[in-house]
Amino acid sequence: MELNKPQEEEETFKDAIPYLYDLFVEIEQGSTCQTAISLRDFEIDNEKETETYSFISSVSNEDGTFAMNTATVSITTKQTIEGRHDHYLHCKRHELRHKGIHVSSSELCALPSECNRIRQAPGNRGPLSDRLAARQADGTVLLFKDHKTTLPTSLHGASGDMFPISWAPTNYLSTASTEGAVVYWDLEGGDQQAMSLKTSWADRTINDIDWLDNHTMLVSTDGKSLAVLDTRMATPAAVVEEAHYDDVICGKHGPDNYVITCAGKDWVLRDLRALGTPLYYAPETHKDDIYALEWSPAIPTVFATGATDGSVRVWDLALVGREQATGDKEDGPPELVFDHRGHEETVNDLQWSSRPWTLVSAGGECSVQMWEPAQTSHRTVQPWDIKDDDVM
Repeated sequence: MELNKPQEEEETFKDAIPYLYDLFVEIEQGSTCQTAISLRDFEIDNEKETETYSFISSVSNEDGTFAMNTATVSITTKQTIEGRHDHYLHCKRHELRHKGIHVSSSELCALPSECNRIRQAPGNRGPLSDRLAARQADGTVLLFKDHKTTLPTSLHGASGDMFPISWAPTNYLSTASTEGAVVYWDLEGGDQQAMSLKTSWADRTINDIDWLDNHTMLVSTDGKSLAVLDTRMATPAAVVEEAHYDDVICGKHGPDNYVITCAGKDWVLRDLRALGTPLYYAPETHKDDIYALEWSPAIPTVFATGATDGSVRVWDLALVGREQATGDKEDGPPELVFDHRGHEETVNDLQWSSRPWTLVSAGGECSVQMWEPAQTSHRTVQPWDIKDDDVM
């Protein structure tokens, strides 16, 4: 049987998994998946020598209903593979990076409307760090006590079918609203009364929100603009018009005042203290528009971008400007360290896992993927699984 192009690409990708990935797990959702996260805490079972990771995702079913799903993935620990040479050779001969991957999933609860984004609270708040916030298409934000809660609290005050939802380092939770506004709640204030901050652009859509500290946030909008809002000020603390040639879809701050902003197929490195002056411009970084952006929580120079062409690319700013061999230039600039092609449709959401170098991506083709590039397949860190006597 002759395969069409998408089928050929899928078969090629599957054939390459053992060589390109130290871990690849696909969690089928059965319906369109708009957002997914890997929960911060994971379990290690020393007796069974496994690590278990938990996931939360939202789906839009064909019958018009909506749900939040939960899943767990258990895998053999990397230390087990490293410590057992015979086990390593067995995995290598049989093209397996990990032995005994177990996946389970189920519906956690029904949702009243489509869920655009789910985010977990910061990890510095004790039991409050288990909270989950889900931004609904009708403007409501559902607040879950933890990932086992099926009866959330509803937060009102926002409107419009928006996507951004962001936690401040302490007690604030924010989301985008209509008329260029950011609505936020003080979740330790008792009454959970919605408060609002306005940008300078009532006619523009806010595409991303990223808290910089306990009072200020970076806001990315249609109309090529960026703004810094401050809860202590009635007007924006900073505004950058014409920040890009196209609508700014993503904006995230990293270490040392660095900021990455994305518009169209391009990303730009900026300094938070001088947002209007790009430090580095990376054009045509995907075949189609960038839709998701996340900094690595473990490696300060690394971030990932996901696009509507179904690709996720991992970048390392420490490699910008590094000299390349002629053959390597065909694979992209030196800062491109990995290109994930596991999704057939738009990468709707993207997050880093608590497991180093492991990402979780949600695709429009009804799947959530957990994947870790093989350290022999990217150019940033030394391989953990190659030994001199392993050459076969």
